[in-house]
Amino acid sequence: MQLVLMCDPLQWSKQGRAIMEEAELLKERLQAITDKRRIQEDIAKKRRRIEEEKLKLQYIKVLQVGKC
Repeated sequence: MQLVLMCDPLQWSKQGRAIMEEAELLKERLQAITDKRRIQEDIAKKRRRIEEEKLKLQYIKVLQVGKC
């Protein structure tokens, strides 16, 4: 294996920028994944609430039919 030392500061600067850009992209991707997960959890929570409300409504309807 051969070790290559880069003495050109311009080359270091380009590589540094590329690494920083890649890190920023990964950070943005992680944020997007986190946001997506939070949105999915919110949707699931709202769906559960709707189902609970449906069940309550069905129960109330059954009680009202029984009174007639």
